[in-house]
Amino acid sequence: MSKNNNRKSKAQIDWHSGFAGGLELVFRDYKDQLAIEREHSLSKQPLRIDFLLVKVNPGTAIDNAIGRFFKTYNIVEYKNPYDELNIDVVWKVIGYAALYKGLGHSKDVIPSSELTITIFRHSKPHALLKQLINNGYIITCHSPGVYSVSGIIAIPIYIVVTRELKEDIFKVLRIMSKNADIDDIKAFITEASKFNVPGDKGNADAVLQVSSTANKTLFEIMKGEDQTMCEALKELMADELKQAKEDGVSEATKKFATIINEKDKTIIDQDKTISEQDKTISEQDKTISEQEALLKQYKEKFGEL
Repeated sequence: MSKNNNRKSKAQIDWHSGFAGGLELVFRDYKDQLAIEREHSLSKQPLRIDFLLVKVNPGTAIDNAIGRFFKTYNIVEYKNPYDELNIDVVWKVIGYAALYKGLGHSKDVIPSSELTITIFRHSKPHALLKQLINNGYIITCHSPGVYSVSGIIAIPIYIVVTRELKEDIFKVLRIMSKNADIDDIKAFITEASKFNVPGDKGNADAVLQVSSTANKTLFEIMKGEDQTMCEALKELMADELKQAKEDGVSEATKKFATIINEKDKTIIDQDKTISEQDKTISEQDKTISEQEALLKQYKEKFGEL
């Protein structure tokens, strides 16, 4: 595949929508206690936080490796597998947190002590972590895939490496990458096929759209080898398949209509040409008739030539 085609393929994957669905599913047991807002606007200008997670009840405890560090207001930045995560990204998100805290509707309505920053990425940002350590900041691994950065600001900063997360609930995040684990994909499809709460299926669809596009070969293998998995996948993505079919039919109809219109135009042009030819022939016939009449008059008056 050429570099241009590769870049086009990367751009076609809606990573953020997939991550949004995954994030909702990771915290689906706390949906009544945790409000998740995508692209929270910080001002009238186009400056937005990727995700803002707000505890409805500040005292709610979230029992997983990521959520247990959450406070009341939690700012989340997501970097897809092709995005760079460097020191400038860290400071950008710190800036988002400062603006979010400073633009509250009243004084200190958002206490800095109730803020956290979490940056998600599939692979470990080795260069960034090395730079942070060299700058004198403290990196602590609290559990597989969850790292805190201390010493930059008072607000807790976490870097989550999704490929390193071990808890089963996080497979939804692990499968949104190239070269995902096929067992994780199968387990997620099996689990998602049982979803019956409104919204969960839509979130699962968004995740599978990303995973299937990034792992086309794995999904083709599953479709060919595991009929049960294939049927579960079809059921989960039924709406998308229906829409794709309708889009395909619509596109085919459009193309067919274009062909018919072009053929109609060709026929009309041909009819016009034939009509013009008939007119020319008619004029020629008239000329011949006139010439024959003149010749007849001449013969009657002077006899045969």
